[in-house]
Amino acid sequence: MDNKVIVKVIANEHGNIGHLQLNKPEALNALDLDMIKTMFTQLMAWRNDSRIGAVFIDSSIDKAFSAGGDIVSLYKAMDTNDEGKLPDFLADFFTQEYRFDYCLHAYPKPVICWGNGIIMGGGLGVFLGASIKVMTETARVAMPEVSIGLFPDVGASYFFNKMPKGVGTFLGLCAANVNALDCVEIGLADYAIMNSKKEQVLQALASSKSFEQEYLQNLFAQLHATSKTDMPQGKLHGLYNELARFDECDNLGQVETLLLALNEQLPNNKVFKSALSSFLAASPISLHLVVQQLARAKHLNLAQCFEMELSMARRCCLGGEFKEGIRALVIDKDKQAAWQFSHYLDVTSRVVESHFTQFNLSPHPLATLIQEFGDYHG
Repeated sequence: MDNKVIVKVIANEHGNIGHLQLNKPEALNALDLDMIKTMFTQLMAWRNDSRIGAVFIDSSIDKAFSAGGDIVSLYKAMDTNDEGKLPDFLADFFTQEYRFDYCLHAYPKPVICWGNGIIMGGGLGVFLGASIKVMTETARVAMPEVSIGLFPDVGASYFFNKMPKGVGTFLGLCAANVNALDCVEIGLADYAIMNSKKEQVLQALASSKSFEQEYLQNLFAQLHATSKTDMPQGKLHGLYNELARFDECDNLGQVETLLLALNEQLPNNKVFKSALSSFLAASPISLHLVVQQLARAKHLNLAQCFEMELSMARRCCLGGEFKEGIRALVIDKDKQAAWQFSHYLDVTSRVVESHFTQFNLSPHPLATLIQEFGDYHG
């Protein structure tokens, strides 16, 4: 496995810190199935080890925490698809990824995640599972799945609904990227701290006399306060009134109209200019999936959201849209995806609904998440 996840233990006489470090630099730490299984197995071992008081997760490179899931391996599996049957690898990948993510969310010990550089897709799914989420000045965060014919998964159905009004809809439909201070404001991170302070944090953890949540929060809050003025200003700061309007859109046509209006009203605003471009280039099916997943998830708990997303992901792997999106963006890199529908108005309700009904499995592979790992009350 070539140490794609480096496992360490930081000694502390009051309770050691388990240290997981993502280490796949050539692929910006894109998570493959081996990495997911390694981290899950280690977390479960530390969960039951009284000598481990907390867990720290970071990256071995400054450029990225993780650029997402290993979609190249998913593409290869889809390329061998036999007569509409879902390959075992694809079913296993998403099932194991979502189990690992939920395990993190419900973990009984403090999990500290240090997020620098690119944090996208499946990488953000890992980051969000931490009980203490730190982003640095280089953080570049997005859920750009609509650009590859998928949808914001790894729990985004749940967390996008917890954001300030309209923000989750905007991020999901427009693949917009945000920074550390944005993420603190919208609830994707707890603290924004300069990356140069990481060694100071590790030393503080190594000498800590307590891993109580209050103690750790005070430690990181102090570092956040001394870092805040040096961090890049949030891209969304001052735009929340405009972003709230996305929550008032009843259909994708109104979203497009709103994006056009915002670009006219704020012609020098790069956020909405980029958002409009991404929206117009996105998979028409994926745009509908974002709207539906957020609407259906409003009253679901996190475990139920993962169940819904697994069914959606399986359907995306069979439909061809996801495969074509990866081909255009990553394999051939021509950025000319031949989507199944030329416009979101052409997408039929039957196609959209199939993503929520085709894989209503019984028993569902994720039906025992709460029983296995405990409830999540975030």
